[in-house]
Amino acid sequence: MLESRRLLFCLFAVALSWGARADGDRWADARHPGFSALVDELAGADAVDCGFYDLTQNWPADDVVNKAYDCAKRELAGKHPFKYGIYIVHVDSPTAEAVVRSADGRLWHVAFYGSMYRATVEKIVRECPTVKVTPRLPIDSLSCSDMSNPFSKTK
Repeated sequence: MLESRRLLFCLFAVALSWGARADGDRWADARHPGFSALVDELAGADAVDCGFYDLTQNWPADDVVNKAYDCAKRELAGKHPFKYGIYIVHVDSPTAEAVVRSADGRLWHVAFYGSMYRATVEKIVRECPTVKVTPRLPIDSLSCSDMSNPFSKTK
């Protein structure tokens, strides 16, 4: 009986720890190499981190997602650097995407689209006049320009 209680306690503690990750750790969930580094480079060290959330999993809880959404909505209305990202599956494309405001005030949509059928990732970085976020839905980047490269020296 005591062993089964210990086992239950350990399983409960592990389950709690999965949902208790720090915001900075969540960006490691992007699943696409280079995504987090690119977002960090665009946002800069002083950016507000609204978090990165894997929306294909049962966590995070609605209150956590809503808090991140509130942060992103507040920062979109402001002028300070920030980053907010999600992992979601579009039809057959596992996608990490983020909205980022860089220190120079420019707004970016970063998306790394994977494929369930090929081992390739399409990397898209676009400058945007506006971006819309909604809890548990893809980032609305319809107003963004065609592909841009913020690191191009010829721009």
